[in-house]
Amino acid sequence: MHWSLDDWEQYAYLPAPRIGSVIESPVKVEQMWRAELDGMRHYGCLFNVCMHPFLTGRPGRMLALRNLIAYAQEHGDVTFGRCRDVAAWAREDPHTPTRPLPAYDVDEAVYPR
Repeated sequence: MHWSLDDWEQYAYLPAPRIGSVIESPVKVEQMWRAELDGMRHYGCLFNVCMHPFLTGRPGRMLALRNLIAYAQEHGDVTFGRCRDVAAWAREDPHTPTRPLPAYDVDEAVYPR
């Protein structure tokens, strides 16, 4: 995930505390995300957008998202999948590098002693 593909950075506005102070135009956001999608397609990368229902769920923003999806579908080389589908594809791909996961003590991380 990258901040440029998170709708929070584009649409969020909170007067206090100042966490997001500009509400971008859906037209601008769609244009930016199309450029990112084109770059990801060129390099064979994962295009992963983060959408918050209370942000992207506005009518004009939904139209921009629909346009982006239609744009991706027009190319014929974009596959849509849920996170668990992408994880399964990565596990099945013999070119995906593997490494053991490090041990992680959740209790210690959340409740330091």
